[in-house]
Amino acid sequence: MLTKAREEDAGRIAELQIASWRATYTRELSQAFHDRQDVAVWTAEWRRHLADGVTVILAEGEDRLDGFVACGPTRGRSSNLVEWEIYNIHVAPDRHGEGLGSKLFNAAAELGQQRGARQLALWVVKTNNPARAFYEARGMKCDGSEQDHVVEDQTLQEVRYRMDL
Repeated sequence: MLTKAREEDAGRIAELQIASWRATYTRELSQAFHDRQDVAVWTAEWRRHLADGVTVILAEGEDRLDGFVACGPTRGRSSNLVEWEIYNIHVAPDRHGEGLGSKLFNAAAELGQQRGARQLALWVVKTNNPARAFYEARGMKCDGSEQDHVVEDQTLQEVRYRMDL
């Protein structure tokens, strides 16, 4: 079931994000980085995002959080809503391949459409080939833009994907 997150969901979101990063970025981020990830720190960060109006849609399992997508107006742009951005999308590693990512992606895209956006954009780590294939299968195309995403003392290269809504 998909539900909208509330501030009290921040801890579960933080736990899932850390688990997803540990499963996904074993080559890109050092083990020391993964070991330093603190659920309390990320919980506070997610509480702040939710309080600031970031929309987070949860994929709820029977007794746990199985996935989430955070989305909203494109960061770094004017407040004129033309483009909607997926900021994060994570699925529990043991639930990959079950369609939850597609449900979350579609929910974020539909929300953008409902809010009047005409394009959907997101940034993905350049070496994350499974995620890139996932987005391409949904009609997104890499637009050639790149940026560095600094995570503590490490830098991840990201590429931007976009599609019309």
